[in-house]
Amino acid sequence: MNDLDAVVDQALKKGFQNYSAAQLESQLNLALQEDTEFDDLYPGVLGPSRFKTFLSEWEEALRAELCEKGILKDAYKKWLESSDTASTVKSIASVVIATIQPGLAVASVGVLFALWVLKVGLNYWCKGSSA
Repeated sequence: MNDLDAVVDQALKKGFQNYSAAQLESQLNLALQEDTEFDDLYPGVLGPSRFKTFLSEWEEALRAELCEKGILKDAYKKWLESSDTASTVKSIASVVIATIQPGLAVASVGVLFALWVLKVGLNYWCKGSSA
């Protein structure tokens, strides 16, 4: 089992898939608070604004990778049809980790963002709206 598998398993055991989008944002803020690379890239960004800073910095690149013309790319639509939550979260997290700044690309950030974007709805998010 690799690091991503372990983080996905841990997140699902904690019930993060049942959290609201706001609760997942709080968890992402905590994960980014522990990320020293975030502090180096964005000095002085504290508390709840960490997720908003992350989103403003990486949302365009993530949308470009995941979406096309306001909808989820065909290659990723299988995620919406899957009943295997762990596999779906791992797949999305892998794309997040491959897309964002390598120093920020830790498994916990990828997994929490994957859960968040699933909670707000991938197709909704692809249209340019976030929670």
